[in-house]
Amino acid sequence: MEQARKVLAEIRTYLGKLSVSQKLLIASTAVIAVMALFLVSRYAAGPEMQPLTGLGGADSTSIVVSLEAAGFHPRVGSNGVEIPEKERTAAIAHLSESGELPDDTTILFNNLLSKQDWRNSREQHRQQYLFALQNELARVIRKFRGVRDAQVIIDAPERQGLGRVSRSPSASVTVFPEGGRPLDQATVDAVASLVAGARSGLTPERVAVIDGVTRQKRRATDESMMAAGTYLEQRAKVERETRRKLESLLAYIPGVIVAVTAEVDVTRVSEQTRKNLNEKEGTVSLIKSESKSSISQGGGAKGAEPGVRSMQGADINRASSAAGSGSKQEEGEKTYENAVGTSVRELIDPRGMPTFLAASVNVPESYVAELVKLENPPADGSEPENPTPETVRARFDDLKKQIESSVLPHLKTRGPENALVDGEVQVTMIPNQVLMAASASAGGGGGVLGLIGGGGGGAGGLIETGVLGGLAVVALTMMVMMVKRSAKKVELPTAEELVGIPPVLDGDADIVGEADEGESALAGIEIGDADLERNKMLDQIGELITAEPQKAAMLLKRWVSVED
Repeated sequence: MEQARKVLAEIRTYLGKLSVSQKLLIASTAVIAVMALFLVSRYAAGPEMQPLTGLGGADSTSIVVSLEAAGFHPRVGSNGVEIPEKERTAAIAHLSESGELPDDTTILFNNLLSKQDWRNSREQHRQQYLFALQNELARVIRKFRGVRDAQVIIDAPERQGLGRVSRSPSASVTVFPEGGRPLDQATVDAVASLVAGARSGLTPERVAVIDGVTRQKRRATDESMMAAGTYLEQRAKVERETRRKLESLLAYIPGVIVAVTAEVDVTRVSEQTRKNLNEKEGTVSLIKSESKSSISQGGGAKGAEPGVRSMQGADINRASSAAGSGSKQEEGEKTYENAVGTSVRELIDPRGMPTFLAASVNVPESYVAELVKLENPPADGSEPENPTPETVRARFDDLKKQIESSVLPHLKTRGPENALVDGEVQVTMIPNQVLMAASASAGGGGGVLGLIGGGGGGAGGLIETGVLGGLAVVALTMMVMMVKRSAKKVELPTAEELVGIPPVLDGDADIVGEADEGESALAGIEIGDADLERNKMLDQIGELITAEPQKAAMLLKRWVSVED
């Protein structure tokens, strides 16, 4: 603190010697520096966003929601979905695991071509692109959850000319999981889909995934291999949902235990029906061409009978005459074009519905006994007596019918012919001894540790609360001691002690110990005045010889006498 005061004092001293213009110059320089730092922080604080090329359009919203849920920071820009550069690889890995990458992910790696040199040959460019693609895929796979390291090798033969046999590309991926655990099938499928989508013509079936820990070869799951896994998953899902429904239905029974067994049909059915339609229902017959010809020919009319006859009964209006002779011929030809109507019906049924359900319901005996007590209270208001086993059994028979009637409607399924199939339910009463033993083994945990763990309340919960409270008190005590120790005043040396001045002794104080009788460390030597003068003269002569050697030589000549 003292050093800081000295520095501030020096700054004030030097600033006081400056003129007004110099002070204004320093202030303006400081303001410019602060503004420059502000601009740098504004432009450098935000991460550089990189577009995920090929991801956008109608799927942008779902992709952004998925990335935000995983902890990334995406945004939708002019180039589609954008992500910070440092999160790009991890984001692609997450989208690959969740199955949200496009079918052809080659476009995601097109930026690998930006660092190629025009002086390289076409084959060198192809090899560089392939190596960069392999490294990029390996880096993405390393970001998968539970993957420690990965290596990708792609064999992509160049397309040959006409008449030559073309080879399909293939790939091999070696994955090293974390913790020595084997690869799960979901990771294998995600890796195969990612690598296959990054290379045109490569299919997941031609991607071999090697488990680096177990040294086993894995393959991506196809539709023929999905039947077993889908059956188990769908069966567990149906059993879980049905059990949850029955437990909610029987929640009024304390301690009830429900188990459900289901049979499901996961056979995927694809059916196509083609039907020809009747006339006026889709089938039509139209005239394509028509030709017609007609011939007519006529002759003279016949006269009456020859001879003379009376005209008295003749009537001009009823006179008979014979038609004249003639001929007529008509020909016609029509050509029709028929179009038969067709109805095509394609049905794809993924199935997955349950075909049979069976449930087991275990009712505690204590619940039935309590029902008997509530239904038969004592007349005088005293404590009710425990019911006999026969009474409990009879009451359970009635309760069993009630439970079966309420559970069976929820176990109905459809059979192969779409016929309604009734489920089965089995209701059993659990003796109190069995229930208590199961509760003790599940909640006790064994010994003192089980008591501390508690798990189900009671004494175990109290002990757990007490232990937590004790730990909290110990932590607070240690914190207070640390604060007290850090707040303790440090004894600093005085200025006299720093300089080396010995403290003043009290003259009236008694001599401690035998200090007055001890021998001194150095024996004193008595020196007379003549010795002091001689030593002083020798020092002066030495200084004179060093400073002025000529004068010293002349002086010595005067003092020194040569004896014959």
